[in-house]
Amino acid sequence: MRRKIIDAEKSAPEIAEEAVERVRALYAVEHQAKGLTTEERLKLRQAQSLPLLTELHERLLVWKEQLLPRHPVAEAINYALGQWSELNVFSTDGAVPIDNNVSEREMSASCSIGRTACLSAIRVAEERRPFCPA
Repeated sequence: MRRKIIDAEKSAPEIAEEAVERVRALYAVEHQAKGLTTEERLKLRQAQSLPLLTELHERLLVWKEQLLPRHPVAEAINYALGQWSELNVFSTDGAVPIDNNVSEREMSASCSIGRTACLSAIRVAEERRPFCPA
């Protein structure tokens, strides 16, 4: 959600800035939760993140009404609202991270390793192939 809003920031900077600040507040709670047990993290999230999420949801609905449907920020807001339950899973389970950055990094690393291995296999196959002039 944050990424989509930042991508659309130039078209409505004041809305995007406020939205990013609200998301930043959620990450500040996560920073406080570092080192806590799963149960303690869940309690902290329920006490601090849930009210922030409620406020963010209300603001998203207000902004959606202010913008034309095809506006880039409206599209980012519609994405967020469409994924709202998924975006809130972390607030109901202390073991779930606030974002999927770690899994995206892992996927990116495995894709690049796979790509490298694939390119190496192609090079080896080309080296073994006898030269045939066209």
